[in-house]
Amino acid sequence: MDIQDWGAVGEIVGGVGVIITLLYLATQIRQNTKHIASASLQSMSERIENRMMAPINNTQFAETMAKARKGEDLTEIELIQVQNWLAVWISDLQDGYRQMTLGIVDEKVLRGRVITISMLLEWTSLYDHWQMLSTVADAEYIKWLENELQKLEST
Repeated sequence: MDIQDWGAVGEIVGGVGVIITLLYLATQIRQNTKHIASASLQSMSERIENRMMAPINNTQFAETMAKARKGEDLTEIELIQVQNWLAVWISDLQDGYRQMTLGIVDEKVLRGRVITISMLLEWTSLYDHWQMLSTVADAEYIKWLENELQKLEST
């Protein structure tokens, strides 16, 4: 074999090496993407669990929420509590929406949050607060959320 033959063999070996490297990197990227999605879902689950535990662990807050749901007058502090609770739900859903648009989470993951926000917006004291919050959130997110809320109303 002369030098040209060895050069051809080297090119073939190099080409195979590049292909193997690309396959390895593709596998690593796929695994990393799954890890990111899993971590994201775990974080979202922890946040919603913490939020759901708030009225369970705090009887006073649960009573405040019951008053708000019934449309009873709230003290200024109670109103601030439920408004901020709504704001946290909306902010969390916006984070989930961003992750959905990036393809990290499926839209089904957000369904429970949309249902909860829909129920919260039925409370008179919170609907006006929603109107204010919707002016400062991402326009595409608000459009998506309002569409999702309309879907719930029609079912």
